[in-house]
Amino acid sequence: MAPRLVRRVDRAPLFARSVSTPKVAPRLPDPVASPIIKWVGGKTKLLGELTARLPPSWGRYYEPFAGGAALFFRVAPERAVLGDSNADLITLYSTVATDVAAVIRRLEAHRTKHNESYYYAQRARWNDLDASWPAADRAATFIYLNKTCFNGLWRVNRSGAFNVPIGRYIDPPIHRPETLRAAQAVLARAELRCGDYRAAIAGASRGDFV
Repeated sequence: MAPRLVRRVDRAPLFARSVSTPKVAPRLPDPVASPIIKWVGGKTKLLGELTARLPPSWGRYYEPFAGGAALFFRVAPERAVLGDSNADLITLYSTVATDVAAVIRRLEAHRTKHNESYYYAQRARWNDLDASWPAADRAATFIYLNKTCFNGLWRVNRSGAFNVPIGRYIDPPIHRPETLRAAQAVLARAELRCGDYRAAIAGASRGDFV
């Protein structure tokens, strides 16, 4: 399946006029989805505090700094906009939403081959990637590097090359099909935007939750 096109917005008005969005009650069932990557500044440990402060209802859910998207996955909104300025991150979420089975297959291959030399080979391969890479391969390699690098730190140098060394894990959680499938069900309902916070919240109106 071809990956879904990701809406790219480089700049948008901070306040955009929009038709008022009808409110729907927030849906907070037992947790069914969780982050699929580690991310600096992740909010997993704060979910109890954050969910306790959610409004009683809202129209559309907007998250302008997605990162690991812990609150988004916990809330599992029916109508949402998920934004981030990191194009690789948004491409990952888009590919999981549209072709999770292919991502799972490629992650299993990474899991069976994982060792130190393989990690550095994949890191070098990532830094040489071009548009010919299949989307599922790119997404799986992103997850593999994130799960096996030092402390889950996604860092690039001035040239844009990912340069984090391998982490010292006994059994890194590279391949979690059930986590990816649960995330796919939530991501498939979201509009994904790559850009700054103004792009992410463009179109938000009274009654929406940002």
